[in-house]
Amino acid sequence: MTYVYLPRLRAALALHRQKPLEAIAALESALPYEMRDYTVPSLRGDAYLQAGQPSLAQVEYNKILANPGIDPTSVLRPLASLGLARALIAQENPQAASAAYRTFFDDWKNADPGLPLLKEARKEYAQLRLSNAGE
Repeated sequence: MTYVYLPRLRAALALHRQKPLEAIAALESALPYEMRDYTVPSLRGDAYLQAGQPSLAQVEYNKILANPGIDPTSVLRPLASLGLARALIAQENPQAASAAYRTFFDDWKNADPGLPLLKEARKEYAQLRLSNAGE
């Protein structure tokens, strides 16, 4: 409770308040337990992305994607592909970002097409494709 659940809660609240550095700091005590599920690396990836540190966010999302057996049914695994795509866009790597978006869409191919997150991801991907077509 002290080293995992409370830090995750504090980090989620800090992210909601747009305070990513507080979220990162809150997760420090959870580091030894980070791969018991995907929550800690997911929160840390989101915090790094929000803090403008996409290369560190990429590391966190890759931890999730490299360990699919930890929780194969977790929604955080496919969301890591979306986070990775966003981190790669921020690092100006459109080819790798496109691949990450395609992985996300493949994972969510049977999802309700009206889900706000899915609609947002499709819009981002369309913008990425448009910007690449203009180059």
